[in-house]
Amino acid sequence: MPEYERIQTQLKSVAQIVSCELERVEDYLYFLEALTVGLFSSEPAAAEVELWLEKDGFEVNSDGFYLSVPKLEAFRKNLLSGNEVSYSWSPDKKNDSVAAAHLFGLRNLGEILQTMHERLPSSVWMYSQDLTNVALQFPYIDQITAITPDFDWSSYHTYISVCPENNPEREVRWSSPHIDYAGQGLIIAASIPLYIDDEFKGLWSIDLQVEKLIRHEVLVADRKSQLTFIIDRHGALIASSSGFSIKEMAKGQVAIVELQDVHECFADIDPSHFFEDLSGNENLASTENSFQVQWERIPFMDWVCITAISVEELISTARGRFQKAFTHLGKGDSGALLKADSFSGEMLELAKSYNEMVMSLGIARKKLLANNLELTKQKIRAEMADRVKSDFLSNMSHELRTPLNGIIGMHNLLYSTSLDAEQKNYVDLAAESAKRLTVLVSDLLEMANVESSSAKPDESVFSLTEVFDSLRQLFGLPCSDDELACLIEMDSEVPDLIVGDCVRLSQVLHNLLSNAVKFTKSGEVVLRADLLPQTNSNLHNILFTVSDTGIGIDNVLLDSLFDIFTQADEGFERAYQGAGLGLAVVKELVSMMGGNISVDSSPGVGSSFYVRLPFGKAEN
Repeated sequence: MPEYERIQTQLKSVAQIVSCELERVEDYLYFLEALTVGLFSSEPAAAEVELWLEKDGFEVNSDGFYLSVPKLEAFRKNLLSGNEVSYSWSPDKKNDSVAAAHLFGLRNLGEILQTMHERLPSSVWMYSQDLTNVALQFPYIDQITAITPDFDWSSYHTYISVCPENNPEREVRWSSPHIDYAGQGLIIAASIPLYIDDEFKGLWSIDLQVEKLIRHEVLVADRKSQLTFIIDRHGALIASSSGFSIKEMAKGQVAIVELQDVHECFADIDPSHFFEDLSGNENLASTENSFQVQWERIPFMDWVCITAISVEELISTARGRFQKAFTHLGKGDSGALLKADSFSGEMLELAKSYNEMVMSLGIARKKLLANNLELTKQKIRAEMADRVKSDFLSNMSHELRTPLNGIIGMHNLLYSTSLDAEQKNYVDLAAESAKRLTVLVSDLLEMANVESSSAKPDESVFSLTEVFDSLRQLFGLPCSDDELACLIEMDSEVPDLIVGDCVRLSQVLHNLLSNAVKFTKSGEVVLRADLLPQTNSNLHNILFTVSDTGIGIDNVLLDSLFDIFTQADEGFERAYQGAGLGLAVVKELVSMMGGNISVDSSPGVGSSFYVRLPFGKAEN
């Protein structure tokens, strides 16, 4: 993001944060106005008012205020409830029936005001001022700490801002920053007039602590020379990232810090200049320096947020960013040529260096493209060789099947003739050799199919229970003949109906079970299915485990066990025959179906093969 846009985005963020808080304040004021109109709509009976005053112990205290003495004493002892309100009621008004009726109507607003106060972190005071010169405040305050009994509320700035003469529009009005009478520092006040039957009756006000409304961390500057601040339309300073002192100001004094005193570049600038547009930017110069100034208006208020940054610092920053870009370009990053003539002074040298880097990168990029082209050609040649190999294996396998079928057929015919023991032994050996050759041809054909780029797994709904039942029937009888226990079981959590390639799953499990039976002379062969924890809401991850108590595999052979033409039992006189294609086919099938396979084995103890496969969820 360009520097200008980044700074403007920061200003918009500040304006948005402040305006959201101000909007909530205005919403609360409109609520209090409507609530008060409703409470004042009916006049209470004089007896009710008298009973309230008597019950709450109203009398003129030693400070000269007419108030509830028991509540004041409880407050001074820190025993008063947090939702109590206080009253500013001079003794000469204690017999004013209108003043008494109005305060009686507002007496139970403590809980509502407490909730508002908690939801406005920057709020200090919420108070109602009546035309009769009485007032209600929240939180509760010891009156003598802020004002005198004869305090004239009609002279207070909030009253003046919304009285009919100054606010015929009857809108919410905001005060300039001023020092709080009760010691809460610099505050601003929002006030709304109260009209009943078109007659002005008073107002509601909410005082906000500027320090909490505009938190320092919101205005904090990113750069050493940067100053960010907020002013009103008259140029009075509201808040600043550098702060400003209020120690010498008196209670109620309006905190006027002129724009010209905020920063050296505003010496001859009229504040109204920044209120002509919603946002803007320009360069302003002082006697010694030049500054980039940007601003953003704050909604709901005649305020504007302004930031000023030294142009020299911006140039220095740009220089550093250019140098960083040079480093990246030297490592091979691409970039466009700069128009060096558009730079002046010291920036010209940076632009030339940048262009030299881009040229170097262009040369390197051409070399890289040439290398990539050669690699692409080699990849194409390798893929073509792989296709030729697959086609050869496939054709050869098909060509071998025809004579093999004839040989197997002749063996079957020989079995139907009269054979002595020696002849039968010769036929058995020939038949076993033909059987092994058939398996080899099938494995070669399957390997060619799997390695073909066109091979895709099927996605159909099938029953896992039926697959297991078929395997149980296929291996149960041979195992019992060899006195092997064959256990094929499925955990109850594993779903029966799943979506996937039933044929290839059966082939994988068949190959693994065949190997287990083949290499196990005693003990058991186990196939088990378990449901793994779900990582995708649309898939079932199922773990198939094939374990046996056979001869096992040496650890040094495990890494190459799934390589083509590899067997754990090597040598010409090995006890277990085979070409070493079965596990290679299994690994390719599992990979094609999106799973993985691993093995754990100990010589003389047995082996366990683990196959994890993902399956789709079948609809009910």
